[in-house]
Amino acid sequence: MTLPTDPPMIPALPPTTVENDVPCRKCSYNLRGLPLTGRCPECSTPVGLSIMGDLLQYSDPKFVEGLERGVRLMLWGMLISVVFAFIAGLGASFLAGSPARIIFQILPLAGNVVMIVGLWMLTEPDPSGIGEDRYGQIRTLVRLTIIIGLVDQVITIAMQIAGALPPALRAALITTLVIAAIFQIVAIFAQLEYLRRLALRIPDPELVQRARAVMWGFGISYGLVLLLGVGGMLIALVSPSTATVGGGLVAVGCFAGIIAIVALVYSIIYIIMLFRFRRQFADKALIARQIWASGENPAQPA
Repeated sequence: MTLPTDPPMIPALPPTTVENDVPCRKCSYNLRGLPLTGRCPECSTPVGLSIMGDLLQYSDPKFVEGLERGVRLMLWGMLISVVFAFIAGLGASFLAGSPARIIFQILPLAGNVVMIVGLWMLTEPDPSGIGEDRYGQIRTLVRLTIIIGLVDQVITIAMQIAGALPPALRAALITTLVIAAIFQIVAIFAQLEYLRRLALRIPDPELVQRARAVMWGFGISYGLVLLLGVGGMLIALVSPSTATVGGGLVAVGCFAGIIAIVALVYSIIYIIMLFRFRRQFADKALIARQIWASGENPAQPA
């Protein structure tokens, strides 16, 4: 008697078409239903490039190169800010009382403008729309806060140039600076969280952890420095007693000095981290350029 046997297992064939909604890497066209070995009907980009996940090495090379340029401009902006701040300090001391000192008071703004341009490039959206569901809101928040930060610095420089102001106007400007300082703290956290999520697309687990650590360390310490600085201005504004003002400012200054040292350490770590991001973006841009130039389809079966 012959016992029945189970039919042989036939392995499932891999899909040959895109089964889900997948945007094209270059033009965001929905590739659902297209063959994996085909090309986007809108821009002729190989379909296989768009189903490889969100890794930067498969992204549009121009997008990845833009990330690298953005970080590079941020680093140049930091260097320009330090150099120009030193020059501005010397110029303001030599030209004290002269109208020409205004030029040196405005000079440090140039470095911030370069950093803002770099941040704007760094937060350009992926042309495919990939990642917008995870960090699109953070990217938009970064752009909003850097504009507010620029307004904050302009107001601060204007107050320095103007000198003595009517009490009501001075109070209104200081209130504006308090609000802007809060937005600057939010900006630090948003920038570093955005970088952390970009590190996931490299992928670089060590950079992911580094960005998280710097986000909390630098964000908290730099935020305290900003708030203490504004607090010192508030003490000078609302206290009628010179003795009270002096004592309050000394206490705030001592605590701020300690926190500033911590913020300086974390800022150095932040700068080193940015150099690593720039190198990683440059490497991934080169790989992406080679993949896209070859015209080969990564999903094409051997």
